Amino acid sequence: MHGLMPPHPGPVVAVEALHANTGMVLVWGFALGLPIAALAGPIFAKWAVKHVPVDAPEIEFKPLREDARLPGFALTMFSMLLPIALMLLARQCAKSRASSATPRWRC
Repeated sequence: MHGLMPPHPGPVVAVEALHANTGMVLVWGFALGLPIAALAGPIFAKWAVKHVPVDAPEIEFKPLREDARLPGFALTMFSMLLPIALMLLARQCAKSRASSATPRWRC
C-alpha cells in the first residue's frame, strides 16, 4: 500500500495522467488498503515462512553516537502526515472553486 498511494511519484503521475481526484484516491486507498493489508499481511507471512527458506544475513551492528538525538514521535507524525494534509487541502480548494456557492475561505 505504501508505494501505491500519493505522494509517491508513480501514483501522482497516474493521478495526473488519468485526471483522477487525488483526494478520492487517498480515501479509497485507505478504505480498501488498510483492511486488506491487515488481513493479507499475516496470512502471507505465515505462508512465506513455511514455503520460502531464507537464511538471515549477518548484519554488523553500529551503535548510535552518544550525542545523536532521534526525532520525537510528534515530529515524525507531522512529517508523515503533512503531504497527505496538503493534498487533501488542495482537493478542498479545487472543490470550493468548482462549486457555485461562495466559498467560506479563498485558496
